[in-house]
Amino acid sequence: MFNQFRGLDSISSSMSRSDSVKETLRILEVLQSGKQVPYIETAKDLLRLGGALRILGMADQASRMYEWGVQICCKLAAINSPKASVHLIKLLHRLSLNLDRDERFIDAKSVFEHAVKARCMLRENGRQSHFTILASFLTSIIRRMEKASRFQVCCRLMKEAVEVCDSLRGTAWETHSVDLSRVAHRLGICMSEAGMLEDAVAVAREGIALRRELVKQDHQSYLSDLCESLHNLARYLYAAGRPEEAIKAGEETVKMYRELVERDRETYLSDLCFSLTNLAKDLDEVGKTEEAVKLGEEVVVMWRELAEKDRRSYLPILSLSVSNHAVYLDVIGRTVESVEAGKEAVMMRRELVEKDRDTYLPKLGHSLRNLGWRLHIIGRIEESVTVGEEAVEVFRELVKEDYWNNLPQLSASLDNLALFLNTMERFEEALKIGEETVEMAHDLVRYDRKIYLPHLSALLHSLSFHMKRIGNWEKSIKIREDAVKASREAAEMGSKNISNLIRDLENFTKYLRMVEHENDACEAEEEIFQLRQCNTDIK
Repeated sequence: MFNQFRGLDSISSSMSRSDSVKETLRILEVLQSGKQVPYIETAKDLLRLGGALRILGMADQASRMYEWGVQICCKLAAINSPKASVHLIKLLHRLSLNLDRDERFIDAKSVFEHAVKARCMLRENGRQSHFTILASFLTSIIRRMEKASRFQVCCRLMKEAVEVCDSLRGTAWETHSVDLSRVAHRLGICMSEAGMLEDAVAVAREGIALRRELVKQDHQSYLSDLCESLHNLARYLYAAGRPEEAIKAGEETVKMYRELVERDRETYLSDLCFSLTNLAKDLDEVGKTEEAVKLGEEVVVMWRELAEKDRRSYLPILSLSVSNHAVYLDVIGRTVESVEAGKEAVMMRRELVEKDRDTYLPKLGHSLRNLGWRLHIIGRIEESVTVGEEAVEVFRELVKEDYWNNLPQLSASLDNLALFLNTMERFEEALKIGEETVEMAHDLVRYDRKIYLPHLSALLHSLSFHMKRIGNWEKSIKIREDAVKASREAAEMGSKNISNLIRDLENFTKYLRMVEHENDACEAEEEIFQLRQCNTDIK
């Protein structure tokens, strides 16, 4: 019976300093003594022994201990022993974790399913202590499911955990209300990850109602939990396309975090910053960009304060916050200030690239592209060309490493650079770059026609413009015809592209009239009229 322990006695010489070794040897001595030990005690010792072996890195031996304990508990569970059910669940859970760590995923899943069946015995027994163990077990399994991104399974288990926690609230209201609110909080997260946004909103509201009651009982202890739930609710509402409600939840979150920051600035300042960042984004989404700018200015100051204390941890989020603030400034027409913020974001991201190139080089490319565009807008054309060329270089480098993910960014950066060169009257260079971007766009369309047809249409329009600038009107019109064809096909694939088609037809009509193609221009106008008649929501 004890053959599987052979070779374990030798571990004391190599790992005598470990408490886990002492525990292992103690339990082995009991198990190998030949004494008649009750089965349930043997199972408990095997559980402890497996844990000690796992700490020592002896995963295979730990799994064997758990398997042996499972066999014992299964025999006892068959005669309806509640204690055996408790230990069986623990052993199955530990065994499943071990198998999962060893990447034996099929075996881990099978053992996990046995654990699910075993926990049902606890419910049938009905004792409160067993329900507490069941709630704990469910929470542990849920964490595993989250890490494995198995959110549908996680949601099902969490709903059961909610029922279990709710059944315990009558005996210790505060303790089990806290448990229930935490499970509801996790359930909302998993539902959101699984795409169940409306369900996530509903569950989050229930969790918030519980936490409001807890705040009434103990404001200081539970206010941070309520803030966390409100923050998540705002994100679910935003993702569900309900930005106005998201703003309301976000404003309440910010108000509460301000209170917490007054109490403990060091602990809660970063939480306040994240909530302000998201609220500014939501306000910008509904056209309240002036308010977003005010919040953006405030949050940048706060992130600077945190970055001064811990630059390594907070520089990435500070650079993002400055970059977002540059966008908001640009939207409300404060483009000169936007350029200065954009320059700072570029400087920060250069520093980050030196430390972690793979993570931050794409972000640097985006910042350079945006900065180049804004420099062009305020008439600093030579600077825009220099910055635009660097953005192109960054994305060319990234395309070599990951072609499909970075090709759209490279083509967009090249399109910007062509426009900057055109403004400087470097028409031939602009045309050459424009032709390159169209070739890239055709490549992208072959990769995913539905997504990239609008992109192709936009780049064809740019190329038509460059062709016109060198005086080749005939080719320019032909290219614009191709752009309209691409827009028509895109509109057939999705109604959201119809407004783009109308805009392209309007521009095409102007071109046709410039070269006195009146009949073609009238036909284009007739098509525009029909599109608007069929889509009355488009002006």
